[in-house]
Amino acid sequence: MAETLELLQQLQAIEQINRLKATYCRAVDTKNWPLFESLFTEDAILDFTGAATTPTVNGGPLTGASEIVEAIRRGVGD
Repeated sequence: MAETLELLQQLQAIEQINRLKATYCRAVDTKNWPLFESLFTEDAILDFTGAATTPTVNGGPLTGASEIVEAIRRGVGD
């Protein structure tokens, strides 16, 4: 019984992650910036260090939902 409950909790967590990823992608694809911003906490940190990125996100980690959204928005374009 405990194993079944643990498996169910794992499957629920996976589904929540899948839904979050789908919302993230939909928000960027449709340029729904308020929805995109709602996916981050105010103390979120997005770090692209070492990744091949555009100039809009180079220069160190992005801190906070509004900074993350603005950088991605510039990179995607309005």
